[in-house]
Amino acid sequence: MDNQHKKYPDDNLKGLYGRNVYKIRKSKPSKMNRQRLAYLAEITDKYLGFIERGERCPSMKVMIQIANALNEPIESFFR
Repeated sequence: MDNQHKKYPDDNLKGLYGRNVYKIRKSKPSKMNRQRLAYLAEITDKYLGFIERGERCPSMKVMIQIANALNEPIESFFR
C-alpha cells in the first residue's frame, strides 16, 4: 500500500475541528474575523488559518485558548 495516500484518523479530526472553528467563528453575532480570534486566543493569524483548513493539529492548550476566545465549550468543536 502506498503510505503517502493513506488517510489517517487524525486527518479527519483535524478537518472536523478546523471546519467547526471556522463555522463557530462565523456564527458569532459580530462575525469575528480571523485576526481578532487569533489575537484573543494568543496565536498567530497564519496558524489559525492552518487550523481552520485542517492543515495543522493544535495542542490541547491551543484548543482551550480558541474555545475560551469564542466562549464555547470545547466539545462543540467535535460535533
